[in-house]
Amino acid sequence: MREDDKYMYLSWLDINQLVEKIINKLKQDNLLDTIDYIIAIAKGGCIPATILANIIDKPMYVVGVSSYKGQKRGKIKQYQSLPTAKVLNNKNVLVIDDIIDSGKTIEYINENLKKRKVNNVISACLCCSNEHDIVYGIKSNKWVVFPWEKITL
Repeated sequence: MREDDKYMYLSWLDINQLVEKIINKLKQDNLLDTIDYIIAIAKGGCIPATILANIIDKPMYVVGVSSYKGQKRGKIKQYQSLPTAKVLNNKNVLVIDDIIDSGKTIEYINENLKKRKVNNVISACLCCSNEHDIVYGIKSNKWVVFPWEKITL
């Protein structure tokens, strides 16, 4: 991990270590074995969710939701739907994203999951900038640059 005054740059090794940290926290809280499905928030959550799903051998769905365009926050837009209520009814779901800042996106997803009668929702992210009731890998108030992003700073 490399930082300057404004940015934190994460490597692929950092990503794997942060996913392992999330797994260890889930184990510590006795939540890991309860997870039925992983839901990745596209685009940023797809890679950590894939790594996690491969390690714990759970099925993964992708939902497309975004509240950012570049480095500017805007309205929440959903462009890919959650699985049906029939699939998620009485299931335990882990929702994962790359970063949670204001928490609006994860709140939006969690509200929609509750409408689908999900038994339990666990929220996780690689990086968290504010206090949220989630499982996270690291906290930072800097702009995080992930290894899968084109660096155009």
